[in-house]
Amino acid sequence: MSGGTRRTWGMISQYAEGAGAVFSVIYIFTLVSPLSTNLFGYDGAGMRALVLAPVSRRLLLAAKNTSVTFISLVLVTAGIFVGGLVFGDLTPATLLFAALAFVMAAALFALFGNWLSLRFPKRVRFGKRMNRSGVGGLLLVPFFLLLLVPPAVSVAAAHLAQSYAVKYVILAVFASLSVALYLLVLPAQARSLERRELEILEAVTGRGGDQDDQVMG
Repeated sequence: MSGGTRRTWGMISQYAEGAGAVFSVIYIFTLVSPLSTNLFGYDGAGMRALVLAPVSRRLLLAAKNTSVTFISLVLVTAGIFVGGLVFGDLTPATLLFAALAFVMAAALFALFGNWLSLRFPKRVRFGKRMNRSGVGGLLLVPFFLLLLVPPAVSVAAAHLAQSYAVKYVILAVFASLSVALYLLVLPAQARSLERRELEILEAVTGRGGDQDDQVMG
C-alpha cells in the first residue's frame, strides 16, 4: 500500500486496509442498479415471450441476477485494478476483503433488485439519462449505506480484537449468510413473479398507464 493511502486508512484503524476497495465494490453495484432493480424493464415487448416461456421462474430470476452480477464483476475488477495501480494498494489482503464484500453485495443486491423489479417495474425509454426514480430511487441510498455496515463491523471487530483474522472471518460469515438468504428467498420471489407477470408486462410495455418511466440515454 502506498504511504499516502496507508496513512489515510491508518487514521481510522490499521485494520481498515481494503476499505477503499470495498467502498468501490458497493458503489459500483449502486451504479448498476438501473439494471438490477428493473430486471424486466429492458425486455419491453420481449416480456411477452418470457411470460409464455415454459421456464422455471426461479431459473429465470437466477439467470437475470447472474447476468447483472457478471456485469458488476467486470466493472469491479476494472475499478479495483485501476485503483490499485493509482494508489498502490493492490495487495492480497485488499483483494480478499473486496472479494468477500463482492459476494455479500451481489447476493443482497440481487434480492433487493428482484423485489423492486417485481413490485415497481418500469418501462425503459431512451433519453438524456438513466436513473431509477420513484420508490426504487429513494431506497437506493439507505440500502447503499446498509451494505457498508458489515465491512465496517468487520473492521471494528478486528480493531477491538487486535486480529486481522477476525476481520476476514466476520465478513466471510456475512457473505455466507447473504448467499444463504438469497437461496432461501429466491423461490418465494419466483412465486411472486408467477403471480405478477401480467402486471409487469403491462408496466414494461407502457400499457399500464404508468408515466414514471426509467429514462436511459
